[in-house]
Amino acid sequence: MSAKVKVSAFATTRHAGPVMAISDKIPWQELALTAAECAERWGISPEHFLATIACKPDFPVRITRKPATWKAGEVVEWHDRNQAGSRGKG
Repeated sequence: MSAKVKVSAFATTRHAGPVMAISDKIPWQELALTAAECAERWGISPEHFLATIACKPDFPVRITRKPATWKAGEVVEWHDRNQAGSRGKG
């Protein structure tokens, strides 16, 4: 008795060139950043980022809760806007 194996069309398709990953097709602004990746932008620890920056009322809304992620474009925009506002003070 032989078992039949169903082969999907994807398994038999040959590509002429390099295959792009799905993430390569998504604009960077839509990619999710973790707390560690966000913290790296500020040069602080993920714990410090979560306790002092991510909790601010005007910080972008999380995409996911666990793990905490945010849209890259929103984080970069918020960072740039708030860094620009803090220059020259002090």
